[in-house]
Amino acid sequence: MKYRFLFLMGLILTNVQAQNVDSLATKQVDSLIQVSRKWTEQKEFEKAMEANQAAMQIVTTIFGKESPAFASVAFNTGRINYFMEKPNEAETWYRQSIQIRKRVSGKMNLDYVKTASNLADICRIKAKYQEANSLYLEADSIATLLLGKINPIRLNILGNLGHLYELMGYFEKEILIRQESAKISDAIFSSNSTEYAASLNSLGNVYHFLGDDASAEEYYRKALALYLNLEGKVSMQYVGSLINLATITNGWGGYDKGVPMLEEAREILENKLQDTHNDFYRNCLGNLIIGYQALGKLEKATELCKLRLQIFQEMVGRTHPKIADELSSLAGLYRISGRYSDADSLYKESISIFERVEGNSDTKLIVPLMGLAMVSIEKNELSKAEAYALEANQMLIKVSKRMRGNYISNLFMLAELQERLGKSSEAERSFNMACSEVRDQLRTYSAYQSEKVLETCRMAYSKRLSYI
Repeated sequence: MKYRFLFLMGLILTNVQAQNVDSLATKQVDSLIQVSRKWTEQKEFEKAMEANQAAMQIVTTIFGKESPAFASVAFNTGRINYFMEKPNEAETWYRQSIQIRKRVSGKMNLDYVKTASNLADICRIKAKYQEANSLYLEADSIATLLLGKINPIRLNILGNLGHLYELMGYFEKEILIRQESAKISDAIFSSNSTEYAASLNSLGNVYHFLGDDASAEEYYRKALALYLNLEGKVSMQYVGSLINLATITNGWGGYDKGVPMLEEAREILENKLQDTHNDFYRNCLGNLIIGYQALGKLEKATELCKLRLQIFQEMVGRTHPKIADELSSLAGLYRISGRYSDADSLYKESISIFERVEGNSDTKLIVPLMGLAMVSIEKNELSKAEAYALEANQMLIKVSKRMRGNYISNLFMLAELQERLGKSSEAERSFNMACSEVRDQLRTYSAYQSEKVLETCRMAYSKRLSYI
């Protein structure tokens, strides 16, 4: 009995020692992951990887590759690669992490939610839109069950889901998601915080997507003032709000005011923050292209367009749908500059890329189709131009509220084409539809203002006809 008792005591002591080792190792791994995350936030990626690798060695030795601890380190490895803009490597590690979490802990936990949401981000970037949508919706559903409808994790998921619907061309869904996000932000944060400023930006985005740019401008200005007060000008948040406000200003036709705002944002990003590997910088370039084009500075616009295309191509390759958007933009500048063959080629490449992406809405083809119609007009291929414009019009009808400017422009172009092709009744119908859309868009204006806008439209249309 004595020896048996001693044997049992030995087993207990061994188990206690093993538990102590496990506990100490868990603390070391958690600490190393936190250090790695801090280095990642500071964009010190080599140091972040070193700390993460140290955590990986401990986990592999003590817990094994099927443990929750390994899933955490794999998740952090994916996160570092995401911020290094290496989506393929990030996807590999996120998939490994989510499979372990699913097997070991199941889905009903926040670790699974965060991994699913991050994997969805990568799928969105890599144009795996259907899988991204499924993952976001699953993560949102679990987060709602665990934490209720009002929580910051859900706010982040919905923000990214809204962006996904924008990329896919599902604008009605996007608007609903943006509205839900704004409600959550308003409920969570105090009125004197960067989080509240972010919610003001979100509300501005909602009104912008709904076509109410007056309300959008009001919210963007409030957000900008709050960020300026809380963080100063040299911050990403201030830059983001400045870009939003400049976008609205450009939308009103105030390019002489919008472009300087964008150049201020660009200067902060390039010279003060010294960070051009982010969406703010890419969005800033995109809006500068529009601004310089409107101001007639086509050389400058083309230079920036090529830079933006190069940035995206280095990130995602030549066949990604984001590249299709950039090709359409560059094609538009070539068209305006009279380089019709180059423009035609780029528009067709853009359409080819969009058509290969599974789950994409056909509304993504609208801009290149309209571009091809305009190129065909310049080449005096009127029947071909009409076919392109009609195809674009069928798609625009589905999203006329979200893309009203495009819809109106396309209708006027279609009216001109039909008139030149001797289809007077069709031309009259297209023209009247365009005028009706303008009236609807200007419903908040006075009757006098609306009629003046319509008169301008009629004059522009008549001038075009005078050249036939």
